[in-house]
Amino acid sequence: MSSGDIEFLIDNHDAWKRLTVDLQAAQRSVRVLLFYLDVGECFVTFDPDPPVPGKGRVQGTRLEQVLADAGARGVQVQVVYNDAVGPDLPPLVATDTARAVARYFEDRANVTVRPFRTSILIPIHAKLFVIDDEIAYTIGSPFVSDYYDAQGHVIDDPRRGSWSRWPWRHQQIRVPVHDVSARVAGPLVAELAKTFWLHWDMLGEHPESPTQPPSEASGTTVIRTLCGNGRYASYPSGERGILDAYLAAIASAERFIYLENQYVLCPEIGTALRSAMQRSSSLQLIVLMNTQVDLPLYGKWQLAFLNTLLGGLSEQQLGRIGLFTLWSHDHRPAAGTPPRVLRNYVHSKVAVVDDSWGTIGSANLDSVSLSQSDYALRVPALRLLMRWWKSGVGPDPRQARAMEVNLGLGGADAARLRSQLWQEHLGETAATSDDLLGAWSAAAASTLACLQAPSATPCGGRVLRIPVVDGRVPDDVVDPEAFLGRLGVPAGSVELLETFPAFSFRRGDYEH
Repeated sequence: MSSGDIEFLIDNHDAWKRLTVDLQAAQRSVRVLLFYLDVGECFVTFDPDPPVPGKGRVQGTRLEQVLADAGARGVQVQVVYNDAVGPDLPPLVATDTARAVARYFEDRANVTVRPFRTSILIPIHAKLFVIDDEIAYTIGSPFVSDYYDAQGHVIDDPRRGSWSRWPWRHQQIRVPVHDVSARVAGPLVAELAKTFWLHWDMLGEHPESPTQPPSEASGTTVIRTLCGNGRYASYPSGERGILDAYLAAIASAERFIYLENQYVLCPEIGTALRSAMQRSSSLQLIVLMNTQVDLPLYGKWQLAFLNTLLGGLSEQQLGRIGLFTLWSHDHRPAAGTPPRVLRNYVHSKVAVVDDSWGTIGSANLDSVSLSQSDYALRVPALRLLMRWWKSGVGPDPRQARAMEVNLGLGGADAARLRSQLWQEHLGETAATSDDLLGAWSAAAASTLACLQAPSATPCGGRVLRIPVVDGRVPDDVVDPEAFLGRLGVPAGSVELLETFPAFSFRRGDYEH
């Protein structure tokens, strides 16, 4: 497979728009695995783009309408979506969209939907589209307006919509989001389609499920995580292919390991990284991550992961590790007004090792995406509660996993992915530097210097370094104000925001 068969789509403005164009051009079939879809609340494109505040109700395209329109013109649309097991209560959070999806597509021509009953602890986490058996997408984010963002990651962007109308119905991220998706053509489409059919066929008989031809050998493959405990008859113990691929790549790393992920807390990954840093005297580890995450207990577990990784490493080994995060900032025109700053949320699930292997897809670097449910394993009371709900977690928490789909990238694709990402994070020149960790450190130092002595000139980058003090990441970095204080940003020199401004799609203006 040539690298031209995979197109990397940085941030959801580009990814959702490109997906919409291909769905609107579909002629025969559209097959979808959905994590969740916030029906009626999320646009995938806008007209005009971006909306102009004060010009009335926002217009654009919603994913559910695109799928319904495809069915109306004769395209066979098949959707598998999560149906969370638990008490039969009104939907309280954005992840509980099953009834809204079922209602919307009821009686739609040529659209068939099948609910996948599962604990939300071990859901279908992949967001997979297969179009006409010729094109496939692995999308990074769920279809919720909070996740909409473009590569500028500006603080004021009306396309993110409003979280204030029903604040408990949203993901609580409420800050600019960075994510990565992939569009695939060629032989890998058939490999990705197999995961759709695995789920479609287990939910009911379907004689027209096609036999997929074997894909051609290539440097890029499809790798998966599947739940065990007998969920899949063909894979009774599930699969841990994504974890196995990570561990093999880390074990063979010679020059650098680059991780860009929403969560970084899987113990097996930590053990492998620590061994790799101790084995090599020159290997560099660069991690782009969040200091504050959106799931209960994950912040505590992630700090423990980092400090276990760093603890006991020599000064020389620590000097080859860089932990980084992203912030947006801007300067308002009023004289004497401090610049506004707002943390970003890294939602991508990306890794590149030595430009010879990489991965992109749906799998986080937490245990539930790779090996076993963090909550089911670490919180026994919750595991018992989910069993009482007959949630499908299963008898063995070590086999309780989300369903994930990643691409395992060969060298040319891996190098191209890193180049595209680093151009956004570091700029064109720094992205091609031979001193990889040095380029990241310089970018972070430049952003920090700008924030420490703000002027009318906008800062040139968004990268900031996560402090490590005496071989540990301080506990208070999860608090944005404390994080900036640790970096030496003077109090009062910036206006620290907690969220992006909410924008009402119905009124067409910002909410104040």
